[in-house]
Amino acid sequence: MLAVERTTRLFIKSLQEALPGVRLQVSRSHNVAGRSNYVFIFMPHRSFKVRISDHAIGMRRALRGVEDLYIVAGRLPSSWAVWLGDLAAIYRSQQERAATLGRSTGPENRPVAL
Repeated sequence: MLAVERTTRLFIKSLQEALPGVRLQVSRSHNVAGRSNYVFIFMPHRSFKVRISDHAIGMRRALRGVEDLYIVAGRLPSSWAVWLGDLAAIYRSQQERAATLGRSTGPENRPVAL
């Protein structure tokens, strides 16, 4: 099995454990430089793009902010654990905010007529 595929499977398993129910999509790319997999993470009000690659070309794109996370193929879950913890915190805060908005009747949550 290729390192890119193995790392992608590990990453997706980590995501599903940390964020049960979040929608994921995987896209695969192969060119002369090597292989890359993109994992798209869809949350209610935000999405994230993660690149898992066996070549360094994607690192420049990640540094420019095109990808939210760049993982070198063959890395272990400990390399993305902090980022995943931050992502889980964002996900939980979105869920709590959505639950609060659904129950609150404060002026900031009332519909505005224009």
